[in-house]
Amino acid sequence: MFTIIFYVLSPLPSLITRRFTDDLSSTSALKEFCYFLTTGIVLSAFALPIVLARAPSGATGEETVVRDDRGIATGACFLVLMGNLVMFLTIYGLFMIFDNEDGFEYSNWGSGF
Repeated sequence: MFTIIFYVLSPLPSLITRRFTDDLSSTSALKEFCYFLTTGIVLSAFALPIVLARAPSGATGEETVVRDDRGIATGACFLVLMGNLVMFLTIYGLFMIFDNEDGFEYSNWGSGF
């Protein structure tokens, strides 16, 4: 559930860049810093399940014999990583579609049918 926070935070630096930068094609310090923040957020979303899968749960006594002694199971880690991949590619795709300088028109979607 903690990865949902990363899904919400990841587009924020790009939205800040669009708000305070007039020309999106040129480079600026704000744009580069926002790319850096976005990269850190995305890497953190991938690192969190890996760390939880590798970290011990902190259980003591007989409880560690009955349970697996990790934070989350390896299968759960894999599923979260695949979900992260789908979500971040979707967010990236939406930003690429709506970043078109020619403007976005819904009439272009039906032209291939």
